[in-house]
Amino acid sequence: MGLHRFLHQSAHLASSHPVRVMVVEGSDLIRAGLVQLLGAQPGISVVGEAGDGMGAEQVFTQCHPEVVLMDINLPDTNGIACTQRLRQLNPAVRVVVLTESDTEHHVLQSLKAGASAYCLKRTKPSLLAQIIAMVFDGGTWLDATVAPIALNWFQQTVPDRNQPHSLGVEHVQLTVREREVLQLMA
Repeated sequence: MGLHRFLHQSAHLASSHPVRVMVVEGSDLIRAGLVQLLGAQPGISVVGEAGDGMGAEQVFTQCHPEVVLMDINLPDTNGIACTQRLRQLNPAVRVVVLTESDTEHHVLQSLKAGASAYCLKRTKPSLLAQIIAMVFDGGTWLDATVAPIALNWFQQTVPDRNQPHSLGVEHVQLTVREREVLQLMA
């Protein structure tokens, strides 16, 4: 999506209904700042907040957000497990992970849990509002620091369709009888 189109869509979003956002952040001070910051953004309505995973589930079912801003380090659980749980409750919800961690484990596990965006806490406030609008619109976003981690995983995991490859028997779970039939066919 081009920048002009994205900005146009973001402006359109602000003129239609505001995105319903919930903030899940373990630090009271940071959570209060995020709620105040996001609440002042056109096109965003902060409908709920929580400081831990248990509270996040309760607030989530009451306020029905469209986008959840999720910290990874929560007092009672981690944001990855909380992301997975909230997406089980409502698969349509979009999750933006906002964290200090740029480790491969956290990035990949967050994406596998269903996060639509992975942002580091050094993200500029104006960009955070744009990221929320982007994921609400169905897009994804990765911080430039962690994008190579996801790209490297993808390149190592997904087979290249242009390269010939064979399926070894060790990659396919076959019964004894299926292996016998294959040997007879060979």
